[in-house]
Amino acid sequence: MTLYDQRVSHKAKFGLWLALVVFMTATARADIISLVTENYPPFNYKKNDKIMGTSVEQVRAMMALTDFEYSLKVYPWKRAYHEALSDPLTCVFTTAQTEERLPLFHWVLPLSINRSILVASKNHPIHLETLDEAKQYRIGVQSGFADISILAHKGFDVEKLTTYVHLKKLLGLLQVGRLDLVAMAESRYQELIAEGQALQQEHVITEMKMGLACNKGMSVEIINKMQEALIKVRAEMKN
Repeated sequence: MTLYDQRVSHKAKFGLWLALVVFMTATARADIISLVTENYPPFNYKKNDKIMGTSVEQVRAMMALTDFEYSLKVYPWKRAYHEALSDPLTCVFTTAQTEERLPLFHWVLPLSINRSILVASKNHPIHLETLDEAKQYRIGVQSGFADISILAHKGFDVEKLTTYVHLKKLLGLLQVGRLDLVAMAESRYQELIAEGQALQQEHVITEMKMGLACNKGMSVEIINKMQEALIKVRAEMKN
């Protein structure tokens, strides 16, 4: 073998070795499930650099019963939701299962059952008898949240809804009389009442299952194992 042939052989071997390293690295990364969430207490939130909440506790316990490696990160809702739509190994929680979202994801649930409600200021109560009566009022909804599509399905004009990313902004408008009602999760309403907010529940919009919304590209085997583990975790919680 000539010196040239030896050099070509070494380059070929190095190329094969490099390709193997890249493949093994990609495979290792591919085994890690990305779990993303948002700041949405009491379900999931970040405090003192720690991710916590009732849903987070269940998700950690669920993953501990599987053999899957995973990462857990907190993002703004829109980014978290987009990653679950676009990345085959990503799940976003705590996500409301709505008619629109149902076909977009594989679902692992329930982490909780929550109700979506309409809330008024205690200083400006409305006393709704039916949900349809709310259509005449100015309603605020967090942008990107399920409440928008739910209200649309119930005949509300989405164009007339006031949307902001942060609930705090909507509550400010409610208290100064620039909004009549704000849609939110009942669990969030209860937290706000505990904090001393002058709010009043007016009417239930709907009841929703909350869970993990996983990318449609995730294998059914992974979804099934996670679902089985969550069922066990939920059963233990009842004992």
